[in-house]
Amino acid sequence: MSRYYMRSSEYGTGCSPTPIVKRLLIINIVVFLVASAFPRSVLYLGLLPFAVTHGHWYWQFLTYMFMHGGFMHILFNMYALLLFGSQVEGALGSRSFLRFYLVTGIGAGIITYLFDIDARIPTVGASGAIFGILVAYGMMFPNRIILAFFIIPMKAWQFVLFFGFIELMASISSGGTGGGIAHNAHLGGLGIGFLYIRYGERVKYYWRGIRRGWQDSQRHHEAQRETESQDYIRREIDPILDKISKSGIHSLTRKEKKKLKDARDRLR
Repeated sequence: MSRYYMRSSEYGTGCSPTPIVKRLLIINIVVFLVASAFPRSVLYLGLLPFAVTHGHWYWQFLTYMFMHGGFMHILFNMYALLLFGSQVEGALGSRSFLRFYLVTGIGAGIITYLFDIDARIPTVGASGAIFGILVAYGMMFPNRIILAFFIIPMKAWQFVLFFGFIELMASISSGGTGGGIAHNAHLGGLGIGFLYIRYGERVKYYWRGIRRGWQDSQRHHEAQRETESQDYIRREIDPILDKISKSGIHSLTRKEKKKLKDARDRLR
């Protein structure tokens, strides 16, 4: 995906939401407000590994991304989505950005689940997808300047490595969920985001080749079946039709009538 890489060293964040980012902001805020009125909804829409393992509540891998644990949680996630997501969407295009957002968010949820498949504490938040967006931003605009903690200027790639290192250390020291924070989800989003940006185009290229080969094979088999059907009709049915035109349908033998019926079913 080298066409996405830009070398500008200017300050690289902005607050003008792109179409998908705007929709995601609205959805997250609406879900947060509704969930605040119904606190128990977190048990159904958050990622509760025990429920996934024993209740097969697989929808939680998607819905947990739109749940948040409090005002500051959603504030920081939506702020990051607005600042970094809009520019990543501008580079990827809206459809590809939405796919990237869902893949990183769902993938981060799966990684969180695999670390403790019987956990009874729900994981919530878009942080996995946000960290995926963050690493995408760092790869696409590596030399853009970001103010870490609003005061420390850092290049985007340094910013990503810095926060990735913090998350790694926090995950190791806390077992992945220190202080109620799902560090494994953050790391999962970072890792999946990196793989997606680094190898996504290559995977898509190979997949298109596989799909094109399968479609060509299907077309070949269909053409072969059509040719076989035409040969069968010419060889077996045309003589029967000639006999009908000369002597009438009552002149057919039982075997010829059966062939005619089989040919009709085959053509259907």
